[in-house]
Amino acid sequence: METEDRELIVVMRQCFAAKAELAAQLEAERKAAGAPIGMFYDPRQNADRAADLQRSHQTEGRDGVP
Repeated sequence: METEDRELIVVMRQCFAAKAELAAQLEAERKAAGAPIGMFYDPRQNADRAADLQRSHQTEGRDGVP
């Protein structure tokens, strides 16, 4: 395996770890607040978390699948 491939794998693992951490944090906050999923994850209805929600959506693939 080439050095560039290994470096890419390291970066991708970091990206996936950061995405999973953000998702876990958001879900913990949702559960603690007792908020419905649809309301909590809608940036228009949850202005307090809108920036985090948008960042979470941006880490998803083109088809919306992480």
